[in-house]
Amino acid sequence: MTPKQRIEIRNFGPIKKVDLDISDYTLFIGPNASGKSTIAKLVYLCRTAMIAFGNHAGDVLLKNLDNETKISSDTIFNESMSEAVSLFNDIWDIEVLQDDFEVHFYSTIQSTAEEQKIVSIQKSPNTKNKIEIKFNDDFMNQIVEIEKQVNSFYDNFNQDQQDQNSIKFAQFRFTMRIGSWFQKNNLANGVLFIPAGRQAFTIPKDERPAFSQDFFMKNFYEYTVEQKKSFREPISQKLSDKKKEDFPPKRVECLELVQDLTSKILKGEYVSPRDDERIYFDKEHYVKLYEASSGQQEALWILNSIYSSIEQRQERFTIIEEPEAHLYPETQKATTELISLLANQPGNQVMITTHSPYILTALNNLLYAHKIGKTKPDEVAEVIDPLLWVDISHVAAYKVENGGIRDIVDRELGMIIPEEIDALPKDPIVEDYEKLFALDDCNDAD
Repeated sequence: MTPKQRIEIRNFGPIKKVDLDISDYTLFIGPNASGKSTIAKLVYLCRTAMIAFGNHAGDVLLKNLDNETKISSDTIFNESMSEAVSLFNDIWDIEVLQDDFEVHFYSTIQSTAEEQKIVSIQKSPNTKNKIEIKFNDDFMNQIVEIEKQVNSFYDNFNQDQQDQNSIKFAQFRFTMRIGSWFQKNNLANGVLFIPAGRQAFTIPKDERPAFSQDFFMKNFYEYTVEQKKSFREPISQKLSDKKKEDFPPKRVECLELVQDLTSKILKGEYVSPRDDERIYFDKEHYVKLYEASSGQQEALWILNSIYSSIEQRQERFTIIEEPEAHLYPETQKATTELISLLANQPGNQVMITTHSPYILTALNNLLYAHKIGKTKPDEVAEVIDPLLWVDISHVAAYKVENGGIRDIVDRELGMIIPEEIDALPKDPIVEDYEKLFALDDCNDAD
């Protein structure tokens, strides 16, 4: 397996040492406070900080093109770096982190399959409670070269139409050049972080808590507000026979599968009229979302984001915390299948954190289906839809424990190691029962 990205973490919060390969489909399991979310959030940060830096640098350059003003690369770097540092500070309180933490993020160059360092983050050795971020040299050089090209326009600039056209072309060229760099380094797709605690988004507006204190809750809440506009009608209506003509047959097949799995999970269809949000059981009967079950509320925006991603052909890195929250095992299975369908879409990557052995078992079934399906495709397709089969070469799974991680994939077997799932800690209720059972004198009579 060639990882698309890799991250190295040292002494960051609960993490002591982690060297992690990030694939198309990456999964973490482990106890509470073991560091699963810390790893996921650092992956988010490393990818998003570079995007924030690049976007801000682009905005500064293009703004000065429009204003016919020369600008130095030092100014671009300083302004853009403050954006990246601000992103870090929005997520973490630097004062509570270890002084010697280090984070290094790597990506694989598509054309050569070679790995290069993209981002490094550590506390500043010179300034207390400040961080230092270093970006890839080649990336920084790209911006320097573009800055030189942009400023060259002003040496002999005049107002004729030819020079105006040259500026517009330079704007276009900058966008394409930076976009091409991200594409080449497997970093072109945006990042969506779906946090735990999604039930909070279903509270009526006048009772809804403020999300300003949590970066990820605030960002995802803003995402859901925007996406609600796309669900004025139910998915079944979106996929009516007339509207199916708007999509290629393969995408229709995927969207119909999303509809089927979503219906199994929600036991109905979600609709977002302008006045409130509802889950319809049939055309006439519904429940308002804030009165729906906690499982429906927790699952809803995982399901909606997956539908939107596939419908709109968005290439995205999606991070999902605790997709199993408040869900019955059978519904966890359907949710895992839906997430796997997303991971199978071209240009998409998925990372999930979980406490649930059912998630791992459900994924193992999809891995097994892919393995057996190579020789018995028709028979396996009768059991599991081929769109859900998962290729082990695209999967990475880890147990997070004791400040580190442990790979729990058997590459030869082509599955998550079954013994790792069986070895997950027993339910304390079961342990108490077994102790009481051993003390029951009635058992001695046998």
